[in-house]
Amino acid sequence: MTAVISTKTLLRKFSAPNSSMKTPATTVIYAEGDIKRLKRERFKMPHSFGQVKFNFKGKPTEVKCLDMSGGHTAVGDIQLPWMVSQRALVALKDYDIRQDDIWVTTYPKAGTHWTSEIVQLILSEGHVDRIDRTRQPHPVEFDIYRPGGVTPPKDMPIEKLVPMYERCKNWPSPRVFMTHLAEHLMPKQIYEGKGKVIFVMRNPKDLAVSFFHFLHMGERPDPRFENWDNFFEIYCTDDIPYSSWFTYVLSFWKKHRYDENFLFLKFEEMKKDPRNAVLQVAHFLGKDLDDETIDRVVRYSSVDSMKERFKTSEKHSDKPSEDHHEAEKSKLGAPGIIRKGIVGDWKQHFTEEQSKKFDELFREKMEGSGLDIDFEI
Repeated sequence: MTAVISTKTLLRKFSAPNSSMKTPATTVIYAEGDIKRLKRERFKMPHSFGQVKFNFKGKPTEVKCLDMSGGHTAVGDIQLPWMVSQRALVALKDYDIRQDDIWVTTYPKAGTHWTSEIVQLILSEGHVDRIDRTRQPHPVEFDIYRPGGVTPPKDMPIEKLVPMYERCKNWPSPRVFMTHLAEHLMPKQIYEGKGKVIFVMRNPKDLAVSFFHFLHMGERPDPRFENWDNFFEIYCTDDIPYSSWFTYVLSFWKKHRYDENFLFLKFEEMKKDPRNAVLQVAHFLGKDLDDETIDRVVRYSSVDSMKERFKTSEKHSDKPSEDHHEAEKSKLGAPGIIRKGIVGDWKQHFTEEQSKKFDELFREKMEGSGLDIDFEI
């Protein structure tokens, strides 16, 4: 059986004088709880949270290391970051969907915030100052300050301690959600025709590069992802967070490509013709925009504009580090939301052998799907 145990339980089990639970030097132990407390204890915990698998005798038999940053929630064979709680998944499955809800749904690092910004700008007629930023912080399934999760700062406003999926219930319509939920974890009412889903697909080579850098942003990244070569091998399997790109994307594409309340967009086509992308989204949402409004939406949803307003990856900032940190404090979102946002960056990371291996995998997995993806523009 599998059990998620708390920090208190884990420490009690391992610190008992007569404990039979021994930790090999090479084993990484996780537990849901406070990272500060873990650091104070004598056990070396290189990550913050996670899950330990136990056999029926109560001894740890398997430890999975997964970091975004630190730990995971397991749902069947799918590994999700620690920010996703079981209670959130249960609540969202039976979530009450409004007819005008908009769900921006993507595999991680596929243009989630970019597409969400396009949607918000369309709804605000291209006026950035009309967007309520308190209603767009992170994916709806994230449940960061749950019991056993992150200890919130003392000055954290009470309303922000409420899980995102609960806060969204009080948002005025139309609500804009961001999510990385797998197809079978999405709210059931969406598949009954309620709400609208904008599903963005990015070529899996560029996405791999962006995902690799994102997984490195924690203080102590998962040791499996310490270098590109290791990451690449795992990325080609379902052992990667959220399962493989193929599993995630094709589950939506094959089941819902003809659903009237789904719009499938390709990241590369959006980059190639941003204006047309805005028109597609606006039409899908039933919004008739004049040329001036369209121009504003295109301008403010550009990478350059978003880099000025959203937090970026420091590694790719043109500013000195001290200035960068000061500038980032007042920006929107979590660190690393915006990196490069380009097409073809994979060529700087994939070796010739890796590119050939992935091309073969791509042909195998995509055969008969009817889905074409561009790796260059």
